Amino acid sequence: MAPEDSPLRVSVLGSSLGSGHWQAALALQAALQAAGRPVQVHLVDFWSLLDRRVAAALRGGYLHLVQHAPELYERLYRLDQGAWRRLIHHQAPPPPELMDAARLFLGAPPQPPGEGTARPLDRLLYALLTRAVGHGRRLGAWWPRLAAPAVRFAWWRLAARLADRLAVQAPHCVAATQMLPAALYALLRRRGRMIAPLLAVPTDYGLHNFWLRREVDLYCLPHESLRGALPETARTEVTGIPLRPPFADPPPQAAARAALDLPPGAPVALVLGGGLALGVAETAAKLLAAAPEWALLVVAGRNTAEADALERLAAAQTGRLRVYGWVEPETMVKLMRAADVIVGKPGGLTVAEALACGRPLLATRCLRGQESFNVAFLEREGVGGLVERGGLPAALESLRGRLAEVQGRAWALGRRDAAARVARCVFDLAREAR
Repeated sequence: MAPEDSPLRVSVLGSSLGSGHWQAALALQAALQAAGRPVQVHLVDFWSLLDRRVAAALRGGYLHLVQHAPELYERLYRLDQGAWRRLIHHQAPPPPELMDAARLFLGAPPQPPGEGTARPLDRLLYALLTRAVGHGRRLGAWWPRLAAPAVRFAWWRLAARLADRLAVQAPHCVAATQMLPAALYALLRRRGRMIAPLLAVPTDYGLHNFWLRREVDLYCLPHESLRGALPETARTEVTGIPLRPPFADPPPQAAARAALDLPPGAPVALVLGGGLALGVAETAAKLLAAAPEWALLVVAGRNTAEADALERLAAAQTGRLRVYGWVEPETMVKLMRAADVIVGKPGGLTVAEALACGRPLLATRCLRGQESFNVAFLEREGVGGLVERGGLPAALESLRGRLAEVQGRAWALGRRDAAARVARCVFDLAREAR
């Protein structure tokens, strides 16, 4: 190990599919760099381990799956960890849910490849798998058994590539904000390829059991309730989900409204749709028609189709609707604090940001899987939940009558210092190892 006074090297493993995991990784990087200690932070995106064209196809297939077959995605997500272990480490065939999802992947619209490395082996393997899926019915019961070795081989290749990447970075500590790279690194530790301790940072208010790894040295949990999902022997800290620096000190509502030139007294709802801004125009249209007293702030992100539809809605209004494109954290925290209620997709980071700003969150759609955990948490804590679009105006009015109480409960649940707390855990874990 390096001398105690040398810079600490930290590798943060995340996933850019869905902005939440990656935002948490960026938040942890910022907190580590702001801690006043010598540190070198390297970010590793799980998807950068794949060929860029294969990564684009898989990302497109995932989005197609969660949007068009949420029930299937829920079944796939809820598979017990043993099914995945048997697939990856033994000669078990893929579970039926995975085979059904693979067929749906083939129906996904083509995605343009992003930046990254060209890996011919990945393209060949993906072509073979898609051909097997396409001929699955003709092959009958044999084709899942033929696909299983390819899945296992791909998993081991990803682990080897992660090992090569980390060998260059030589980290003293590894932190993971998504379960797949966490599992890959746990495999490397189990095989003796890596020795640096592993810090797990789940970014949802429930714990998929794929996170459960003996090789995890410490879990930084979003909330106390997640401890029940872990073995008693697991080492845990309740830190909250790491958020970007502006959420550490949200402005007062009056200041946020003044900065955005909003009237101080009108009820305001902020409408979000996650990184893809899914369905925000439809939600805004329903609220404009059925909740006439409410002003709306709507973030369309990089979804140009939703932005165009929103601009058409805004042109027909008298100042009740404001449309924003992609916003940085400095603006998002002002929007959340300026609003009274947030209406949006219940991703883990969105829930954490809303609570850090003391705002309840009403979800108009839930993509199942990890978002089911988050909806259940909101409902259990009395700070929001899942509402059908048709019932949204009534839900807003119901909240309006007890707004101060619910906002106070949300503020108490918020973890504005989460990134700094996780950073301290990284430093402590690395010091123990060194």
